[in-house]
Amino acid sequence: AKVMNAEVLKPFAAGLDFKDKDKWIEACAADLLDHRGECLVVAGAHQPAQVHAIAFLRAAESERRHAVEAGEVARLIYGSGATITRLNKGLRRRADRTRFGFKIDPVYGYWARNDDEEEPEDPTASPRQWIVPCVRDHKNALLLQPLAPDLKQGTQATVQHALLRGIEVVFQLEAGEILAEPMPTRDARSGFLLYEATEGGAGVLTRLVAEPASLASVALKALQIMHFDIKDRAGLPADGQALRDAPGTACVAACYKCLMSYYNQPDHELIDRRDHNARELLIRLARSTTTGLASQAAVPVTTAGPAPSDPALARWLELAFGRGLPPPDAEPLVAADLRLPLVWRDHYVAAAFGDPGPAAAQKLEALGFELVSFDGPETQWAEPFRRLAAALGRQP
Repeated sequence: AKVMNAEVLKPFAAGLDFKDKDKWIEACAADLLDHRGECLVVAGAHQPAQVHAIAFLRAAESERRHAVEAGEVARLIYGSGATITRLNKGLRRRADRTRFGFKIDPVYGYWARNDDEEEPEDPTASPRQWIVPCVRDHKNALLLQPLAPDLKQGTQATVQHALLRGIEVVFQLEAGEILAEPMPTRDARSGFLLYEATEGGAGVLTRLVAEPASLASVALKALQIMHFDIKDRAGLPADGQALRDAPGTACVAACYKCLMSYYNQPDHELIDRRDHNARELLIRLARSTTTGLASQAAVPVTTAGPAPSDPALARWLELAFGRGLPPPDAEPLVAADLRLPLVWRDHYVAAAFGDPGPAAAQKLEALGFELVSFDGPETQWAEPFRRLAAALGRQP
């Protein structure tokens, strides 16, 4: 507690009642500092959650520092069919920032004005209730966290929307098919979450982590969209200061031809293509190579999973493996009288031959599973396979 200069940790040092304990703590801290990088400090299982949280944060900070020293630019974390929950905590202009949500009339279901909005008193109205609206969905998502230290909010916002625009152009997507949210909050960004907003997903986020040059192509295209005169990767300058505008450029900080759009209006004041750190980060990404996840096309086909004793199931597995789909779990999904041999629990996806009925579909939905039905003959399975591939994070 004395070393950390934190009052909250003092109770945890209550057992250190031996003589000259302050000298012991100071000597121990000095020894650790003298052997920085050579020591291991373990938070014992008997320690409270606060101590383990501090140990985890310190370890994460050290690991991040070593990653930067090793030349890493950013970390990518991909989630197939990730559960995304969006909360609407209230109006941005509300006077009381500690109160979340909106008022609603519980009898008629109408939205009511909040306390800081003018509204005539109605003595006959039923008491209003506060609610926080939320929407939950399953989307393919990709968390991108730049590793450069002390990036300003404007830098984070500029890089976020530059890469988003690069993805749209490189993969020929419409605006809004891929969306991004700053993480963990808009006011304290350490990265951003990309997710496929359209039904079924566009299947491009998987390519960003599976293809070594995909993210670099997106970053290069983002720099070109930002009106910089770059023809190809060989034309990248040594640093951001050397970037030059393309001929005829009239844009200053940002415009609707480059980074501004209807979807990022809350960040318009932050986006600035002149930001030096944003330029540097995009140049490094444009020169980068993504590693850590092998291309799914190179994954060897395996027949692990349910035993194909049924000829129809064996034929289905043959077609699925031919499309590059991962094998289903070895154990079938059993819930009451429902038994499905084709299930991918990590993705919360199940497949069935024919229509299992509304009761089974409701039961699976209650368990959080998405059901893909293969109705009719084999010639009609193209669309179900496309839906299944999207749900499993594979490019259809």
